[in-house]
Amino acid sequence: MKLTTPYPLRLGTVSHIGIAALGAVGIAALYVLDPRVPGNYPVCPFLSFTGCYCPGCGTLRALHRLLHADVVGALGYNPLTVLSLPFIVYSITTSALREVHVPVPRPAFIHPQWIWVLLVGIVVFWVLRNVPVAPFSMLAP
Repeated sequence: MKLTTPYPLRLGTVSHIGIAALGAVGIAALYVLDPRVPGNYPVCPFLSFTGCYCPGCGTLRALHRLLHADVVGALGYNPLTVLSLPFIVYSITTSALREVHVPVPRPAFIHPQWIWVLLVGIVVFWVLRNVPVAPFSMLAP
């Protein structure tokens, strides 16, 4: 008797399952290992070389705080990460659902100007978080 499924696994799907498993292990490690403890994770190379914070500085600490349900603490480490996370999760989820042939709404068209607005916003955040004057100093991790 031959076993058939309506959606057979393809080689690409198997690799996506491996990536998802690796992601789950990474999330579990981030939950357990506190990034604030020296030696648990490498230091940001940009911060090491320049002494300035990059837009991603504080992301591991913010994600660690989010995994422990501390949204305010996460916002203190990297507000850009916390605010963009719902969009990232939505994008990954819809891509994964499409991969296994689950119908999802068609992706919305994003005008190219919005990509430039996002880029300018990230650069402004990058510059402002390095200004050592209140209220901008609150953006530093």
